[in-house]
Amino acid sequence: MVLSDTAAGPWESGGPALSGLGSWSPGGGVWAPDAWKTPAGWVLYYSAPANGMHGQRCIGVATADSALGPYTPSDTPLVCPNRQLDADDPVPGRPVESAGVIDLPDPPASDGSVLVGSQDGKLYNVARDGTLRWSYATGDIIFSSPAVAHDGTIYIGSDDDHLYAVSGNPVKPRWIVQMGSCPQRVGIGPEASRCDVDAGPTVGPDGVIVLVYERARD
Repeated sequence: MVLSDTAAGPWESGGPALSGLGSWSPGGGVWAPDAWKTPAGWVLYYSAPANGMHGQRCIGVATADSALGPYTPSDTPLVCPNRQLDADDPVPGRPVESAGVIDLPDPPASDGSVLVGSQDGKLYNVARDGTLRWSYATGDIIFSSPAVAHDGTIYIGSDDDHLYAVSGNPVKPRWIVQMGSCPQRVGIGPEASRCDVDAGPTVGPDGVIVLVYERARD
């Protein structure tokens, strides 16, 4: 977990964001972490393999008093089709009941259009009538959900280990920041995934940017 008042830094590291996983998960890789500030404190959403789901994932929630954590996980998932795990949202009417869930919905842009990060490495902006307004290419696939600041700036993470700030139509980058110092930034496999920016960034009302990203370990 890292935090900064400005994109140029300095970035403050709080170490691992999660103190562990909820008992609803047998363990395994954590995907798509996303931190938000609420009236009750900071909340971190994440997906992890769920008990009884044969490796499929559900969305869990963890809480902390500060943006940098550590976040304490709840022992029940937030969104999960496995009714035995007592999720707040069991996803009723899901066509494939055994399928997992990974990401929370992407946010709208300031003009009401939809922002979608894609595994083709592009961020897409789609108008209300379904027409494509623009796309912006990053250096690798995108698992991150975008965040929109009060001034309309859009922040998106990519598996190329970078956080992007873009704006305008046609869209242009305002700045690009590399997170971590992993030697292999793109591709498939453990070495290429050590500094991926899979989490959706959060922009606080004071402009502070909070971001969870995968961090290399020795």
